[in-house]
Amino acid sequence: MKEKILANFPTQKFEHSTCKNLHVVDYTKQTASKKGVGWHSSKPPDINSFHIQNALEMGICLGIFDDHLFKKEEEKDASHCECVLFPEEYDEQNSWILFLELKYGKFVRGHLSKAQKQLFATLNYFREKNIIASKKLVYLIVSLPNRNKIPFESFLLTPSELKAYRKQYSVIFRGTNFVEIKNSKKLKV
Repeated sequence: MKEKILANFPTQKFEHSTCKNLHVVDYTKQTASKKGVGWHSSKPPDINSFHIQNALEMGICLGIFDDHLFKKEEEKDASHCECVLFPEEYDEQNSWILFLELKYGKFVRGHLSKAQKQLFATLNYFREKNIIASKKLVYLIVSLPNRNKIPFESFLLTPSELKAYRKQYSVIFRGTNFVEIKNSKKLKV
């Protein structure tokens, strides 16, 4: 997976972790863009996070997307999500892949709608570049770290629409602040 991403996006950087807990955060608004998306091995005291439980201590690749990585045809920056995560020992046929968008601030439906568009835009870039097969099942996660009540994808989609997304687009779309890694093939959301 990493090699395919780098072949299409040579400036993409990756971080690796085997931590039991991975907390993904976005400091962009909090620090006026001096600090951006990052991760911690424990819950940070200064910001709420998206939590990935990795009890197996499996090797995980985390690719945080730079704001200028994806381009529209006019060479303008294109919309995209925050990052992609996948097992270090990625199996193209069977391994999970997760795209994540974090939204902070006051909860509004517009945040979820924008996040949904960003996630699908990023997934489409990956599929258009043949980094991910068109029928590969992918997790698209919207996280609202400042919101405790979950799931919140129901503000956007009904259960029948979520099923249709899985069938039509091969995605599991969820609004949550927590994911558990079950193994290299499956996440519990």
